[in-house]
Amino acid sequence: MWKLIEERAEELVCAVLISAMATIVLYAVINRSIFGHAVAWADEVAIYCLVWSTYLGGALAVRERVHIRVLNGILAFPKPLSTWLVYLSDLIWVAFNITLVYQGYRLVEFMWAK
Repeated sequence: MWKLIEERAEELVCAVLISAMATIVLYAVINRSIFGHAVAWADEVAIYCLVWSTYLGGALAVRERVHIRVLNGILAFPKPLSTWLVYLSDLIWVAFNITLVYQGYRLVEFMWAK
């Protein structure tokens, strides 16, 4: 049971978040167009669902090794070199994520200072 949860938890959470986002946006559109009043919280919650599903989907893609990359070019090289190129692309991906977290932290720190 726990193994199944470990293997499928990210997929389930992403599916729930995307479904919640679609439902909330539909609710907001119906309220705005049919009933004539806007729901203030709907856009914010939908944005948070989108952001979290994007990050969890990215983590899922890394775990399943299905991120977009030019595998045809990498696989054209000999096996040992192509393996190192995959490692290099993963290292670049980690460096990008560390940079993104650092810059996000600086942005939040800047926003809180105001």
